Amino acid sequence: MAHIRRKFVDVHKSQGSAIADETIKRIAGLYAIEKDVRGQSPDQRARVRQEKARPVFDDLEAWLQAQLTQISGKSALAGAIRYGVTRLKRLRPYLDDGCLSIDNNAAERGMRAIAVGRKNSHDRLSSTERAASFTQSVTHSYMVQMD
Repeated sequence: MAHIRRKFVDVHKSQGSAIADETIKRIAGLYAIEKDVRGQSPDQRARVRQEKARPVFDDLEAWLQAQLTQISGKSALAGAIRYGVTRLKRLRPYLDDGCLSIDNNAAERGMRAIAVGRKNSHDRLSSTERAASFTQSVTHSYMVQMD
């Protein structure tokens, strides 16, 4: 959902679109529901999502589809709407499964350190050489523990 929201934030910043602003507010409503169920059991999260998030989610999806018919198909807003509608269809399982998250921000934050480290790497080893070096270090550590 964060990626969908980002597209609309970009359109809103560049064009001041009322449709983009309304979409951001509706997505914020979904995040507010997620904030309320954070830390609860998966069954409880699924139940609350069914009761509260599903109607908001369904309204958002229908509303975006309706807006798409009223704007130019070549606009940045139309691109954001098409992107959002496509992703919403793939995001729908989170409503039924309390183990799933509304977004993948946690995973992306975890990967950021790896990506930044790779970009900031001062050694100019190829990825193959770097992987071999890492594997060798891990193997050596394991062997030292065995002794």
